Amino acid sequence: MKFLKFLKRSLSKNSGKAIKKHFVLPADKKDETHLCVQVIVHGIVQDVYFRSDTKNEAIRIGVCGWVKNLPNGTVQALFEGEKEKVVEIIEWCHRGTKWARVDNVDISWEPYNGEFKHFDQV
Repeated sequence: MKFLKFLKRSLSKNSGKAIKKHFVLPADKKDETHLCVQVIVHGIVQDVYFRSDTKNEAIRIGVCGWVKNLPNGTVQALFEGEKEKVVEIIEWCHRGTKWARVDNVDISWEPYNGEFKHFDQV
């Protein structure tokens, strides 16, 4: 029942249409070929398959890292890889899954070091 209330509220708020949000790469990152970024996604992002869909999308795109739920109801992820692919997964995080409602995405840039070889759901 809780999920149905969420679904009704979400669809009425968005009129059943996906809202596309745009991400702009900072000027100091434009010349880099590989990036590493940590994001915290706020909104209704737990219990709506956000982590598993993030993992699937990251693997599809070809970035490495991890994703996990935080106790405060947000989802935290670290992505690293080729610049275009990292930008694509950040843009996806702004939209999220069809069941999620993303209110905000906090972005923290990290130095790229190629530490991760695959993507994990923690």
